[in-house]
Amino acid sequence: NRDPKSPPTTPVALKARCVVNAAGIFADLVQGQTHGMAQWTAKPRRGQYRIYNASPTSKISHPIQPVPSQFTKGIFVFSTLYNQLVVGPTALDQDSRIDREPDSRVAEQLDLVIRRVIPSLDTESAYVGEYVGIRPGTDQRDYQIHLLPQ
Repeated sequence: NRDPKSPPTTPVALKARCVVNAAGIFADLVQGQTHGMAQWTAKPRRGQYRIYNASPTSKISHPIQPVPSQFTKGIFVFSTLYNQLVVGPTALDQDSRIDREPDSRVAEQLDLVIRRVIPSLDTESAYVGEYVGIRPGTDQRDYQIHLLPQ
């Protein structure tokens, strides 16, 4: 009866030929429990999105993506199957591994992005909702795949 928003706290013994740690934002903690210490640290990276109803003048036919940089792929604007427009994600580091509350300052920045890309969109009247996801960011550039001793 563990809280699903927090990592496991008691050691677990596993017997298997191969174990894949797919614990996402808690992967470093799981590796630390099974092997004493993780070789990397999962840093919570927040991705916030905003959703708007599309109008005949604000529809887009393909995703709009900025030129990626060394640090980010940028904020996308894309349409959904439900005649909606989505702007996001952001990529902001944060301390909490579980805080998924939308930030109003970030929401304003996302409004600016979509108004710059689709000037005909009235973000206030077209607003539908927003959501936040958290993914593990690291100081490593790529996925972490390691063969660890038993």
